[in-house]
Amino acid sequence: MTQFYIRLQEGICGGIKPATPRLLLEITSPGEGAPSIKSSERKQGTKVFKEQSAEVSVEQVNGLASELKEVLAGLPTEKPRGAEDIYGLDTSIFFGSDELEWRNGGPEGCTPGLYESDIQPTADQKAKFRELVEKIKAIASSSLQ
Repeated sequence: MTQFYIRLQEGICGGIKPATPRLLLEITSPGEGAPSIKSSERKQGTKVFKEQSAEVSVEQVNGLASELKEVLAGLPTEKPRGAEDIYGLDTSIFFGSDELEWRNGGPEGCTPGLYESDIQPTADQKAKFRELVEKIKAIASSSLQ
């Protein structure tokens, strides 16, 4: 897998107001050239995002992308899209490659209590999702020091 896009967003649950992202992590591998990572983090109580970017190792992100492709293919997403945060982390992952496109949470986020999803993950599926979130954040943390 050489070309892919990973986007993690913390802050997907809204309400009367739309969801307010706190953290956006984007890892892009264009297929040729070095993969890159971009972080935009908003400190609580502010509207300003602190942005960072860096190149990351091909081996590191290809391993992550392979794992995401394998695990996400077996995880459910809410139905209808954006109905609720079925993983309970106020976090979404978008993964796109030639082989798989997967996303939880709608483009505008989720509205807790307004709709219930027809599909719910098992405790094991929630744990797998949580692990993926932590792995993405760990790569970002080590790459953006």
